[in-house]
Amino acid sequence: MAELKCEIEFNNYRFLRLEGSAQVQHHREKGAFQAFLDVAQAPDSRRVAIKGKTVPVDGAILVWGSASDAGRTDSRRGLGVADVLTIEDMLDDLERWRPAEWSEYISPRKRWSDELFLYLSYLGD
Repeated sequence: MAELKCEIEFNNYRFLRLEGSAQVQHHREKGAFQAFLDVAQAPDSRRVAIKGKTVPVDGAILVWGSASDAGRTDSRRGLGVADVLTIEDMLDDLERWRPAEWSEYISPRKRWSDELFLYLSYLGD
């Protein structure tokens, strides 16, 4: 099971980079996040289904925008998650590996974005 938290601007960027498990405390009040933590601690504690079919869960992975090494370590210990993955590292991997499929997927979207921002910049003049 995976849980993605992306709090880019929340509290003036206070949670952008994961520095420890204490940063996720405000999520514990939410049922879905608590269920995620329950599964991290005891994978059989909750029924997990995909399209109505129960699937086994081996553990939990937290996905965050960015994280320090200490933040990953503390979060693994403090939350019981198997790992902390970051969007930052995923993008770095894609930049380094440059898989053809990814380039083919991204190229037209980059062009669309470039054209959109160029158009918007003319509106501001």
